[in-house]
Amino acid sequence: MQELRTLESWLLDLREELKELKARKKSLEKLMNLQGYSLKTIKGNTYLYVWRTVGHARAVWKSLGNIKRIGGMAVIEELRRDKVDVLLKEWKRLTQREEEIKELVKQVIEVLEEQESKNSMEVVA
Repeated sequence: MQELRTLESWLLDLREELKELKARKKSLEKLMNLQGYSLKTIKGNTYLYVWRTVGHARAVWKSLGNIKRIGGMAVIEELRRDKVDVLLKEWKRLTQREEEIKELVKQVIEVLEEQESKNSMEVVA
């Protein structure tokens, strides 16, 4: 019973951390948007786009690529010029931590399911 309380408190801590991560990612996305960049998720991959206004306030979008694989000196220099590279690194770190938390929650759910099936077998016996 004590283990279940421990797991419950641990899950609540993970939930709070996940909320904080999502809030920070949202603020990072707003900062990038202010600098003319946008993140789009397509089929589980996140891509970075840059936009510039040309003639009569028309926006032109250009893809800089998947944020997991962004490279090339031209892209890196453009990101450094606007100081977006720092924001993008933090975005990657937050996304990685978010994935770790999701994996931990899956493991906890598996443990709880095993515990539940074990308890139901004890009741039957």
